Amino acid sequence: AYAAVHTASILIVLPVKTVKSAAVRDSALTTALKMAGHRVETVQQPVNLADALARSRYDIVLAERADAPAIRNAATEKNQPAIVQVLEKRSAAEKPAIHLPLEYVLETPQSLSQILNLLDDVMKARLDALHRAAVAGA
Repeated sequence: AYAAVHTASILIVLPVKTVKSAAVRDSALTTALKMAGHRVETVQQPVNLADALARSRYDIVLAERADAPAIRNAATEKNQPAIVQVLEKRSAAEKPAIHLPLEYVLETPQSLSQILNLLDDVMKARLDALHRAAVAGA
């Protein structure tokens, strides 16, 4: 069993039902995240995203790349989660087609241990940034 080094509150944004192969739909992912100690919620895009972000504070949002702009727009000033954009493996020819800055990227398929390690890295970066901000403000 894997225990997260830095537990997080994670929101998984499920894309519209027409996107059948979405990696974030994998129930094994949700189960593994919960077993590692994370608090996990799912929300259907686009209907409930703004409500979920207003209702609860999340450290990380896992979503398909196409949903990232909607997450940035729906995030409040108090709730600025790290967005982990889930992408299917791309060919070398497809990689230059990305125009948006990607904060964190999870290319699938990957093993659950690699995904959990990535999320630990994201949380460590968030905690380090909060610590730097607190020191600078003191």
